[in-house]
Amino acid sequence: MVGEALGDKDAAGVLGESDVGYGVYGTSDNGIAVRGDAETLPGVVGESVNAEGVLGAGALAGIKGVGGDIGVCGQAMNGVGVVGQSQKLAGLFIGRVYVWGPFTVFGVKSAAVPHPDGSHRLLYTMESPESWFEDFGEAKLENGRAKVRLDPEFAAVVKTGSYHVFVTPYSNSNGLYVSNRRGKGLKFESSGLERAERGFPTVLSRNARTSAQSGSAK
Repeated sequence: MVGEALGDKDAAGVLGESDVGYGVYGTSDNGIAVRGDAETLPGVVGESVNAEGVLGAGALAGIKGVGGDIGVCGQAMNGVGVVGQSQKLAGLFIGRVYVWGPFTVFGVKSAAVPHPDGSHRLLYTMESPESWFEDFGEAKLENGRAKVRLDPEFAAVVKTGSYHVFVTPYSNSNGLYVSNRRGKGLKFESSGLERAERGFPTVLSRNARTSAQSGSAK
């Protein structure tokens, strides 16, 4: 069956209508049952008032999209652009994934970390009621004091007006404390200890302008 329409973009080369069953039904043992080709408009368009505009069912993939830029694009004015549902994996992404906008997970978030035995172990994220970024470092006291500058790349994407510093002394601290934690640096002092090594996890509020801690998004 071959259909052709010329001149009018709304004309139909092949038109199938049905009140109950299939408007157009194609079947094939070895080839493509239904194929649509176009140069400037969609190759296949499906519309429905009360059900699916296009429904695909297959042993491997119900619907497969291949494109130079976008393989599958889902858009919705008021609902959900793309929905995936399965008893196993609702979605599988191979490659980088970018999300523009808030990202909400109804469940736990974990990283699959390779184990020496060849398997993977799930390591879970720390959660907080607020949006925080954290950096770590070590330094040594000299003459009872130490000044530490925040990494410039880290400081550029966080709020440095005030932040939290958690000090872990690795020797007798003798009154070790944080004397300054504002701006792009922090200062440690000890009331009587001249030299000591300590670590300092630093927690800062997220800068609303960006969501990156280190590195760049490409």
